[in-house]
Amino acid sequence: MAEHRLEQRPAVPFYETFMTGREREIYKDFLGFSPDGKKTEGSVERKMDGGASERFTVRETDLERERVDSLEGGLALARELDMYQRQYMNPRLYTHRSDLNIGGPNCMIFAIDRPWMDSAGQIPYDIKPYPGYFCGEGEPCELYRMLKSGDFAGSKEKLESLLGADLETMGKNLMEVNGDYICRDGESLICIMGSSEYGDFHFMRKGENAWFHKPGLMSVSCFDDRGDFIVDPAHCDTIYDMFYGYYVIRNKGGGQ
Repeated sequence: MAEHRLEQRPAVPFYETFMTGREREIYKDFLGFSPDGKKTEGSVERKMDGGASERFTVRETDLERERVDSLEGGLALARELDMYQRQYMNPRLYTHRSDLNIGGPNCMIFAIDRPWMDSAGQIPYDIKPYPGYFCGEGEPCELYRMLKSGDFAGSKEKLESLLGADLETMGKNLMEVNGDYICRDGESLICIMGSSEYGDFHFMRKGENAWFHKPGLMSVSCFDDRGDFIVDPAHCDTIYDMFYGYYVIRNKGGGQ
């Protein structure tokens, strides 16, 4: 099968593509800002004298600290997003079967962190995998019917069963948890949702700095359909009207 060759974009500083115009300006200020320990210490001492100008100096220093913390968080997020995007950019992962039919890793593959393997343990993927793909289940027509009909309970149970069986083949298991669950070694947190309008499913995965997802064969993103940062997948803007819940994927043997 012919490989689908993804367009290779030139490398650019992350803030030219990831940040808003306002964030770009703050980042430029950050590049020229160098914290001065003596200045900060002096500001704290002057604050004790109670003068208005001294208090303003301390507040100004606090604001600089907040900006640095915010930018460090932004940098960490951008690095993580870049890592995920690069991980799924390799053309060998995709098969170009026709102009309208391209196979490759999708939201499910990203969520369960299995970019390099298809069901036969080879690359590239010849289709977009679905729940039940790894355990040998044929394309789950019953699941799609449940999704399309808006059968929340039935589609939730079917998705959990098929994905659980897939993970069993990888030595992992699936368990539903709360959204604020803190993962331990060998665990990852995902969420699952479905669309009654399109009869489709979707997965998201929690990273170190945000919730991420891979819409179909598109790039990995941490933004919803409205372009807002995904803080809570259960309340973000998507086409998926059925939110099934949060799940932890755990290695059966423990550890990484």
